[in-house]
Order: sequence, then C-alpha cells, then structure tokens
Amino acid sequence: MQDEFSQKQMGQIRSAIVSGVGEALEQIVLPRLVALETNVDILQTNVDTLKHVQSEQGEQLDRIERKLNATIDTTDHLEVRVKALETKFST
Repeated sequence: MQDEFSQKQMGQIRSAIVSGVGEALEQIVLPRLVALETNVDILQTNVDTLKHVQSEQGEQLDRIERKLNATIDTTDHLEVRVKALETKFST
C-alpha cells in the first residue's frame, strides 16, 4: 500500500475542501454579513434622523435667541425712557 495519495485523490480532497469552505461561507459568513449590512443601514438612518433633529433644535435655539435679544433691546429702551421721564418729572 502506498502512503501517498494519487493525483485523483488529491483532486478529490481539494474539491471537498473548496466545497466545504464554500458551504461554510454561504451558510455562516454571508448571512452574518447581510445582518451586519442591515444593522449599518439602520444606524445610518438613525444618524440621519439625529442630524435632522439637531438641525431643527439649532433653528429653534436661533429663534429663541433672537426673541430674547429683542426682549432685552426693548427692556433697555424702556429703561432709558423711564429714566428720562423720571428725570423730567423729578425736577
């Protein structure tokens, strides 16, 4: 008996290994990659949503700041008028 494999046997072994690796990729790795791709898509959607919410909140803060500045300007103007009236009527 020979300890060495014939070329035909080596070809069959290689073919079996390639087939086994291909099946493993198909049954284990590819489904996991699809699941990961789905998760990445979900994360991208969440990031896009967060960016949109952040943008809206920034716009709301800008509006609040403008209103606050207008209120402060009005208050400052009224204080000047009140002081002028106090000065006018205190003499």
